[in-house]
Amino acid sequence: MLPRKSTADASFLAAARKIFALGAPFARTIAFCMALILISTAIHLSLPIGVQRLFDKMLVAQNVEVIHAAAMVLLLVFVVRAVLSYFGSYMLQVVGDRIVVLLRKQFFKHLQSLDLAFHHSQRVGDLMSRLSNDVGAISNIVAGTAVSLVVSSLQLIGAAAVMIGINWRLALV
Repeated sequence: MLPRKSTADASFLAAARKIFALGAPFARTIAFCMALILISTAIHLSLPIGVQRLFDKMLVAQNVEVIHAAAMVLLLVFVVRAVLSYFGSYMLQVVGDRIVVLLRKQFFKHLQSLDLAFHHSQRVGDLMSRLSNDVGAISNIVAGTAVSLVVSSLQLIGAAAVMIGINWRLALV
């Protein structure tokens, strides 16, 4: 016999489905932002290998022009990575803010549809606190924590792959 899911798990899954449903209209934008962040992460992870190769070539060439060209390429790579990361994160923040606006509109619409007896039994401060604080907390989860979780996971997996690619024996230690 399979173990039953607890009611807390079921309510969490129901809440997660509702939040994902709010983000559905922005799926393309979210995917584009994640692609920008993924490219930025890939550049970040490939930098050590690129820097190693640049220094190896500079030491062999011992040419000032090669050193200047390598420095410019390295600077350009850092700028591209920063721009991609900034725009990906900025656009995700904008999408998160739009999701919060939708959530607040739905919450307010729901409040308007409730009986007058409900409003008499509730304190105004409690309702306003829920409208501002709870929705703000959901915004932090959607726009901040979820993105950080994805980016950090990709960086961990990518760093492990780069270490294994460079020297698998040392990576296992």
